[in-house]
Amino acid sequence: MVALDITIHSGFLPHNDVEAAIAFYRDVLGFEVRDDVGYEELRWITVGPAGQPGASDVRRRVQQTTRGHRGHKHDPLYRVRRVLLCADERLTEERFEWMQGLLDSGDPDGEISVAWSAKGLLRDVFSAVNEARARRRLILFCRWCADGEVPEVTRLARTVDRWSQEILADHRTGRASNGRVENIHTLAEKIRRNSHGFTNHTNDRRRLIGRLGIQWATVPTHRIRGRGPRAVA
Repeated sequence: MVALDITIHSGFLPHNDVEAAIAFYRDVLGFEVRDDVGYEELRWITVGPAGQPGASDVRRRVQQTTRGHRGHKHDPLYRVRRVLLCADERLTEERFEWMQGLLDSGDPDGEISVAWSAKGLLRDVFSAVNEARARRRLILFCRWCADGEVPEVTRLARTVDRWSQEILADHRTGRASNGRVENIHTLAEKIRRNSHGFTNHTNDRRRLIGRLGIQWATVPTHRIRGRGPRAVA
C-alpha cells in the first residue's frame, strides 16, 4: 500500500457542545483557535495548525530535494511532520530533543528550523497584550525571516509586512473581527448555489430570512406621485 499525503484546505463541521469541540481540536489535536465569533445563540469557531502553511511547505521542498521523493514513513522529515505543527510551549524537553535529532539528520541546511522558529515568532505577535509589544515582535519576526533566507519564509514575511497595519489594528480595536459578516456571506452563497441562483430579489430575500433568520431592515420606498385623471364636469 502506498502512503498518501492528503492536504485539507478548509472544512465546515457543525457541533453541539462548543467547549467540548474547542477542547478536542486545541488540546487533543494541537490546533490553535484562530477565531471565536458569536451571534445571538450561534457561535463559529475557526481552528487550524499553528503557523501554517510555511513550515509544511519548507518541509516538503527539503524532503523532495534531499530524498528525491515524497515523504515515506521512515524518512526523518516525514516522521517529524506532526510535531512541526505544535507550538514550542506544548513540547516537552524529550519531544523537542527528538524533533531536533530528526531535523539534524533530514534538514542539513536548517531551513525547516528557521521556518518553525518563524512560526513561533509570528504567534507571539498575535498573542501580545498590547499594540506596542505586537509592533516590537513584528519587527523581530521580519528580521528573523530576512536573516534566514528561506524562500517560503521570506514570502510569508512579505505578506505579513503588507498586512502589518491590519494586524496591529487587531490590538487597537480590542480583537474586533468581521468574522460574523464573512460567515453570513458564506452561508448566503451556499444557499444561492443550492437554489441554482435567484432572478427575483424578493424570493432571494425570503429564502435567506427563512434559512438564516436575518433581521433585515427594509427601507420603505415612497410612491411616485402620478398625474391623476381630470375631473369631468
